[in-house]
Amino acid sequence: QFDNAVEERDAVKNVIQGYQLRMDARKKKWEQSKDALMKLRMEENALISRIKLLTEMEKDHEGYTRAVKLVMGEAQRGALHNIFGPVADLLKVPDPYTVAIETALGMAMQNIVVGQEADGKAVIQYLKRRDGGRATILPLSSIRPGFLREGPELTQEPGFVGIGDQLISFDPKFKHVFSNLLGRVVVMEHLDAAIAVARKYRYSFRIVTLDGQILNPGGSMTGGSASRSAGILSRANELERLNQQLTGIQNRVAEGVRVVAESERESTAAAYELETAQAQLRQWEDAILKAEGELSRRRSVAAELERQGESHREELEQLVDLNVVCTISSVDTGLALNALAENRSTVAEAHIQVDTGMGFGGFLVGEPEKILLAYRSLPNVALEGIYTQLHAMRVGDPECAHQLERFHQVLDTVHAAGFETGTVHAAGSYALLHWEEALLDGVRAGSALMGRCRRTRRRRPCPP
Repeated sequence: QFDNAVEERDAVKNVIQGYQLRMDARKKKWEQSKDALMKLRMEENALISRIKLLTEMEKDHEGYTRAVKLVMGEAQRGALHNIFGPVADLLKVPDPYTVAIETALGMAMQNIVVGQEADGKAVIQYLKRRDGGRATILPLSSIRPGFLREGPELTQEPGFVGIGDQLISFDPKFKHVFSNLLGRVVVMEHLDAAIAVARKYRYSFRIVTLDGQILNPGGSMTGGSASRSAGILSRANELERLNQQLTGIQNRVAEGVRVVAESERESTAAAYELETAQAQLRQWEDAILKAEGELSRRRSVAAELERQGESHREELEQLVDLNVVCTISSVDTGLALNALAENRSTVAEAHIQVDTGMGFGGFLVGEPEKILLAYRSLPNVALEGIYTQLHAMRVGDPECAHQLERFHQVLDTVHAAGFETGTVHAAGSYALLHWEEALLDGVRAGSALMGRCRRTRRRRPCPP
């Protein structure tokens, strides 16, 4: 039991090491997932803040003239009607063309598109009343489209990108507006290509490069550096791009939340496994302590038994020397008696004791193989008889009958194995006076016939 407990404890220690490594790995994964989620949330918050700022700027028409802001505010309040908004709010430009279109439009981005000339008149009158400055109005009913006759030929020119109004997207009802503003604007990849085209077509139309350089009709040039983030169109494009990024980052945040939750569950499960294994380790360590105590006790008992065994051996030697018929109640006592007789070069006489239910010692009825082993394995012991103890509290006691029946079963087993049982007898007290079957080949009289000495505090002689 002690060795088994030590083995189990060592096995649990190895399991704990494995669980500890697993828990450390899962805890590390959990911490890393939390750090990653925190960074994603910080990035998400930064995007939200930037989007909010740009959205407010769009809502307040930041970057527009005072006149545009006043008109749009009045239109939002419902005082002015059929106001579609400034040109910059009505088109969408792919990012690669933003600088070119923004440069080509210039202040025209702030032109206000309205439905009819009467709507434009209302805007102008409002600005006059408010002393709100000036604005250019583009009524849909009167605006005329622009057209570039050289368009088909230009598609064959090196560095040609497109005609301005063909590079943007807008509601079809504003087609004439953007045709008017950009229908005669050619977009080229770079300045060298733009100069070559301008010369070839005698500076008859406006040319803009992707980086914002302009060649005007008549031959003048406008150019220099341009900030992509400074213009109104760039702001709108940035806002759209940031919203797309926000959608992506929010998806990643949702995945990060799932990973953190999963990592936490795995870490918790690993911690539980480790705690369970540690509890098992404590149980086995307690078992080892108990086993050590039991082992110590057994060693003391063994030492005492060894001492008593030496004393019993001496007593057994005396019995053998006196030719006393001994009792064999187990295989061990039989082997001890046989060994003693063999050492003294003699044969000891003995009777087999069978326990048929009294519990006074002897071979058990249910272990006939041990009784037969005594008959087979004791060459220096002459087995001259076999007996049991009987008990009966009243006449006709069924338990005594059962004892006799079990005893006869043992006798039949011995005879069937080819051995002689010798004298078959019983020992008992009350049973011997009332059970004729208990007499067998002989009896061993007990206290029922010989009397019993009752012990009191003062020793008195036994009655005769």
